[in-house]
Amino acid sequence: GYNVKYDDENRIVTISDGSTNIKLIIGDRYITVNDEAIEMDTEARLINDRTYIPIRFVAEALGYTVNYSAPITGWTINENGEIVLI
Repeated sequence: GYNVKYDDENRIVTISDGSTNIKLIIGDRYITVNDEAIEMDTEARLINDRTYIPIRFVAEALGYTVNYSAPITGWTINENGEIVLI
């Protein structure tokens, strides 16, 4: 249900659902959520013509809870207590 766009010329990823607007610039350590800049510990990257975004920051900006489980080396993304992505 999200609108995702990539501006190749400016290397900007935008994600929107109408109420939340997210912007990431390739190589930048900031994510902009509804015009508020938040510093990340990583950056969006372009590798072999593929765009990789830091999923934790994007998911949390969209209101999800993200957990990492070291024993199984995996991630879960939760919405309202229910796992929506493993």
